[in-house]
Amino acid sequence: MWALNLAERYKIDPCNRTWLYNQKLKIADALVYKKIRQTLGAENFDIVVSGAASIQPNIAAFFSAIKMPIFEGYGMTEAAPMITFTRPGRRKIGYTGDPLPNIEVKIADNGEICLKGDNVMQGYYKREEETAQIIKDGWLHTGDLGYVNKYGCVHLYGRKDNLIVSYGGENVYPEEIEAVLDARTYFTESLVIEDKGGLTALVYPDFDQGAKDGMDQATFVKFIESMLPEVNKELPNYAKLKKIEVMSEAFERTPKKSIKRFLYK
Repeated sequence: MWALNLAERYKIDPCNRTWLYNQKLKIADALVYKKIRQTLGAENFDIVVSGAASIQPNIAAFFSAIKMPIFEGYGMTEAAPMITFTRPGRRKIGYTGDPLPNIEVKIADNGEICLKGDNVMQGYYKREEETAQIIKDGWLHTGDLGYVNKYGCVHLYGRKDNLIVSYGGENVYPEEIEAVLDARTYFTESLVIEDKGGLTALVYPDFDQGAKDGMDQATFVKFIESMLPEVNKELPNYAKLKKIEVMSEAFERTPKKSIKRFLYK
């Protein structure tokens, strides 16, 4: 466990790691991380690529610490399919990299990521209405919300359709809260929903691990629910949860393995 905690605090920039931390990292590598690489057959990996959903920061930090650096990319089928990728030397946890050559990215007034480029499709075959909804004035509207930092790297907040506007008018991105939840021990998967003016986290925990650790189901459920104050410490005021609700079954998913959010709103 100490080696896991150490790895999850890893910083890519050496200037942000202390001498003491680096010495601990060397010990952990000799005792633990090297065995992980050998087990995975990853001793000769140069990079590990991650796509689809944004990777949780603690997971990205862990793999960086054990010398399996993750390079994130971002794309969609309509863009054939890559839009951005992390270049060596420009890796930053939480960002999906720079736009590929000949791809122009802009952020719309509503925060949506839009792009132009030779890689963008002409349209959906014989589906003119759907094409008109996604391609406007030559720009492909991705449906994803994000921003571009001063170095040109793209950061994703989440899907536009999932955005929750709080009573105070702040934009709440469920995916960012879910990343905090899913990083915790026992949390297998989670879903944040609007609930009577507040935010509720639906959580499907690792019941098997709870049983292995000596907790019956009722005790385990109460234990998961009791984590609410600790979770809220990691969230800004406008995104704090009012409760954690434990699900007895895993969430239903689409063929692409995304949670069917519409079933739980």
